[in-house]
Amino acid sequence: LLALAVASLIGVGVVTMLASTARATTSKNDLRRAIIQQQLAVVRLGSLGRSATMVLATTDSQMVLWKGDLNLNSHPDASELLSLDWDEATGKITTYEMPQPVAPSDDIEYDVTDDFVNLTKNLIASDIMVGTDRLSHVQAWTTTLDNASVQSARMITFHLTLDDVTGPQSLDIVTALRAEPSQ
Repeated sequence: LLALAVASLIGVGVVTMLASTARATTSKNDLRRAIIQQQLAVVRLGSLGRSATMVLATTDSQMVLWKGDLNLNSHPDASELLSLDWDEATGKITTYEMPQPVAPSDDIEYDVTDDFVNLTKNLIASDIMVGTDRLSHVQAWTTTLDNASVQSARMITFHLTLDDVTGPQSLDIVTALRAEPSQ
């Protein structure tokens, strides 16, 4: 009977050590997951900003970028637009753009003074621009530009709050528009 009691105590000790080890491993994995999510946000949003020529428009939940003057006509065309949209309800940031290649007859030319917020919303609603989810678990999104004139901005700062098992994580991503405008 004494042997059973000792074996039970040893068993309880082993189970407690295994549970503690599992709990420590889980918190390490949670921390790694949070860090990877932050790095993913930096890479994805940073690369989109760096490859753009100009910010054409911005709202509380959307930013429209001119990817570049690919056909050298000095005007943004439908195929050269990229819309970053944050959906507060789903917590996702989605990019919308026209699938490539685009027939020249389908590539609408715009002027930089056009209303790109409503224009891209119409292109998205018409399924002309298709979406790709870039980030999830985004609780909050705001953007700041280095210039009061949106189209003169050369730096974008994305302020994000990411929801993770470790709790909300604030993240600022600063990116410079690298491609020079053609105008």
